Amino acid sequence: LPNLQIIAVMSMGFNNIALDAARERNIWVCNVPGAATEEVATHALALALHAERQLEFYTASATPTDWNSRGDFAPRRLSELTLGIVGLGKIGRKLAELARPLFGRIVGFDPFLPDTAEMTVQLAASGIERATLEVVRREADVLSLHVPLTPEPEGIIDAAFIAQMPAQASLINMSRGALIDEAALGEALDNRRLRWAALDVLTQEPPSTGHPLVGHPAVSLTPHIAYFSDRTEAEYVRIQAEHGADWLTHGRPQTSVLAPTHS
Repeated sequence: LPNLQIIAVMSMGFNNIALDAARERNIWVCNVPGAATEEVATHALALALHAERQLEFYTASATPTDWNSRGDFAPRRLSELTLGIVGLGKIGRKLAELARPLFGRIVGFDPFLPDTAEMTVQLAASGIERATLEVVRREADVLSLHVPLTPEPEGIIDAAFIAQMPAQASLINMSRGALIDEAALGEALDNRRLRWAALDVLTQEPPSTGHPLVGHPAVSLTPHIAYFSDRTEAEYVRIQAEHGADWLTHGRPQTSVLAPTHS
């Protein structure tokens, strides 16, 4: 593609773009930031409630023969739980806003936010206690991931990480599947080290037949649909097209994740 000058993806994530190659050739790279903030945060909360109330089990057992069945664990009272959020961008903060009336405490970690008193006050206004990753990992009964996939956090939720989470914690991932070592997660769910996983993403999508987390009794799985609503169905197309139109008209898109360093 010798004439390529702009790449506009119809997603917030851009880990599928070879940024080094684009940078070398002075190609604009644009994503769709913030269009689905409310949808993804709502989906994360919905799956957290689904997992904590064990709706997978109790909707299936609402039959004449299984009416009085009980799950392996009694559901926990949300107001006695700590919600941990890894990634305190727009989505992480929106989740905190939605979850604040329900959970007893919210702790959050984000290494990219400025370490200032002003930022701490802003997070506190959203109900978030800013903490280190170690504190969030150790104290979160429900842990929700909202970070982009870059080489640094890839595979961050591995066996060692899970081993230091509270026993019977639940894990939620709305970001990218590769943040989690799926084999380690499956093992932790099998041996009941973790209570539940609520996932909208997997490392391979669609998953291969026989994927250990698909159909797992302790996994609530949706098919990368957290962003989707009647509003975002239009907005993702509009914003992606707008980047190209702005470049054609003005020589540059309004926003980008990578801008040429020279003409």
